[in-house]
Amino acid sequence: MLFKQLNKLMKPVSKGISQSTWQLTNIENRRAVPEVINGVKYRMATIHDFKGVMDINRNIYNGLDYLQSTYKESFGNSKKYLGVATVENDIVAFTMHSVVDDWNSFIRQASRVKMGFQGQGLIPNLGYYIQKNIMENHPMLNQFYDTVDNWDEVKSRLSTKKQEYKPKMKRSVVSFDANPFEFHQSIRNIIKAEKPIGYELNKIQMPVMPEIASMLEECEKGRLFPTGFILANWSPYRIQYTSNYKLILEDTKTVFVTTDEKGRLLSISFGTHIDTPSAMRYTTDYYGTSEQDAIYHIMKHVILISQMDQERDISFSVLLPETLDKLTIKDFVVTKMGLTNQGTGENSVLILKWPLLQPREECWKPELQLDIL
Repeated sequence: MLFKQLNKLMKPVSKGISQSTWQLTNIENRRAVPEVINGVKYRMATIHDFKGVMDINRNIYNGLDYLQSTYKESFGNSKKYLGVATVENDIVAFTMHSVVDDWNSFIRQASRVKMGFQGQGLIPNLGYYIQKNIMENHPMLNQFYDTVDNWDEVKSRLSTKKQEYKPKMKRSVVSFDANPFEFHQSIRNIIKAEKPIGYELNKIQMPVMPEIASMLEECEKGRLFPTGFILANWSPYRIQYTSNYKLILEDTKTVFVTTDEKGRLLSISFGTHIDTPSAMRYTTDYYGTSEQDAIYHIMKHVILISQMDQERDISFSVLLPETLDKLTIKDFVVTKMGLTNQGTGENSVLILKWPLLQPREECWKPELQLDIL
């Protein structure tokens, strides 16, 4: 009976967003010449570097490392640039950047440094190396954005350095850890306690990609996205660039919307699920102006999650506008849905705007060896 009700709630959902249509581009063919600073070689990563990159830190994010699932597929995306730093052929640092905003900006989507090499400027130098290679073909690049989820720590660290940065958007986080049984039980709790809720959930739809892009283009951007940014799957995109919509939708895979009677966008939430060594990691990014509407969107994502993976534990995070009362939302999730195992979700996520990167040491030299690739 429960699953009939679940299927009914999900009935208006279409098959969702189609698979990526990126023209496959092998980053190994980007013959960027490696460069060396003080014995550290910086070069573009290849698909064969996978094990070396993973070996940098096998317990990052407490086993919730998204890179294991996304590293190889990133080589099919022409706007992603992956780089590594090596010492005596051992990979000691890695970073991944994506170009957005019609090639005007780039964003950092992943980075890590091996123990014993931290604090030596490897990530800034590696980022600068990638930035230089992008600008050879796209000189209009002029801005760099980053996302942090431990703002208090980062702020205290930056206060000791003369670095120019500008916070652009802050998001509240609510997070929970659960297993599939708890998610199924939470749905039962909702249906039993609030039977009319099915009507509200049916108002939330899952359109296909062209419809979503059109809604984003025509929506009241100042109301839904007052900072001018969409943060989806921890990556910042400026809403003014319509070319970003395809990147957002391909990166997140699942989108739910609430519209008015004329089909105009009232609220939107993006869902991203990634398999990690420890659990299935699912992130929901919600944009709207109502706590109650945010709760309905969360429930819609939970229903979807409950139908996905019946075996793995789930790490579930929701990113909310700072203007919403996250305690009200968390209280509903705990008391009505029964998800009581709360993760470390009290941090805020912040988008930072930085000046274009500069090398830590002004001693860049091209690597002259011919066997470097």
